[in-house]
Amino acid sequence: MSEQVGRLSDALLGRYIVEREIGVGGAARVYSAWDVKHDRHVALKVLRPELGASVTAERFSREVRLLGQLRHPNILTLIDSGEADQNLFYVMPYVEGESLRDVMNKGPAPIGDAVRLLRDVVDALAYAHRKGIVHRDVKPENVLVDHRHAMVTDFGIARAVGGDPDGGRRLTMAGRTLGSSNYMAPEQVAGSPDADARADLYAFGVVAYELVAGKLPYGAKNPAAMLAAHLNDAPIPLAQARPDVPPPLAKLVMRCLEKNPGSRWKSTDELLHAFEALAAPETPDAPRKPGRRISPVAIAMGVFFVVAVAFGVWGVRAQRELAADRWAHTVAAPRIRHLLSVDSIYAAWRLTQEVETQQPNQDAITEFWPQVAAPVNLFSEPMGARASVRGPADTEWVDLGATPLQGARFPRAVVRLRFEKLGFATLDTLVDYRTMPTTFRLESGGGR
Repeated sequence: MSEQVGRLSDALLGRYIVEREIGVGGAARVYSAWDVKHDRHVALKVLRPELGASVTAERFSREVRLLGQLRHPNILTLIDSGEADQNLFYVMPYVEGESLRDVMNKGPAPIGDAVRLLRDVVDALAYAHRKGIVHRDVKPENVLVDHRHAMVTDFGIARAVGGDPDGGRRLTMAGRTLGSSNYMAPEQVAGSPDADARADLYAFGVVAYELVAGKLPYGAKNPAAMLAAHLNDAPIPLAQARPDVPPPLAKLVMRCLEKNPGSRWKSTDELLHAFEALAAPETPDAPRKPGRRISPVAIAMGVFFVVAVAFGVWGVRAQRELAADRWAHTVAAPRIRHLLSVDSIYAAWRLTQEVETQQPNQDAITEFWPQVAAPVNLFSEPMGARASVRGPADTEWVDLGATPLQGARFPRAVVRLRFEKLGFATLDTLVDYRTMPTTFRLESGGGR
């Protein structure tokens, strides 16, 4: 046991057993530790002394407690903080797996894998940005990959160490710049006091580019040159760096790398919607069949008939649609927002689904889809099984449709998933959308 690990263990006696150092970053040293009270493996991060000296323990702990309120499947939650051996520390769950940097070290990622991981990162950023929290240090080392899914870590530590209490915008402290030169937005490099969530979008764009292309968007050879490149140089087009990249993905990433924050995506939610579109299945246009020519008189008579009928039913239909629209905006949307605020994801998904059933593409619920649903593909062997879900404590099933299902809006929660097909036994299983398989095998022998 090293001397530093020994001192930490003594300072944290009764709380954590510090095992060994497992990593060193720009802001902290990372240790594997055991949480004595909760009997669990954790990652304990100790701030570098020059950073810890610039902020009081009370202020740091207050900020970390605020960040600990983030609850999202793609965010590694902060669970504790404090001071030990005259050093500030914070604690997160220990995650088996590798960092996105480890993934990148293997070379350019397959497009499908890259889209899946990047979507997870955007989902996490969008959630935090809606809560008013900006990461400020998005980079591959701060993204962990566990069971094929990405989790963003060190969320808001830049604010906890270097942000001002009111706006959290000051990005330097004790002569140091918080953030990596490879991923800093131009406005951060320039020291702008107005750097906001769009700086995270730029950093994400660099990460996405590097994951897909296997290299950074600028050819700078040292940190100083890289900072200058962020300010002045045009990034190498992603399609040039990797010719087989799908044009929509290339366009999405390059928009993140715009020098002017106003030219990037308007919000992280907008970027998340773009990723959802990448995952949505394409529906080819049906070929047109030749038909016989219809005379202008017949067309006129048909139009007259349609207009007459329309006037007869317009009043009733308009009233119904108006009532449904009012319910969606004044009742359903506030209720969904409340359910999300208390982490009732499945209940929020179910209500969002109900609105969609009554009024497809209702704008009142557009903002909620990325928070309540993930696009998944569901297959069964044999195909044609009816799929439905319900919450573990619910009794009512919600129909998803018959397999194969592609890009289905699946609840971002642990749910019961059921498949039913005539002649086969009903399959009813508990699943997590992040780890469940895409194909389910049905056993023969059900009712005929």
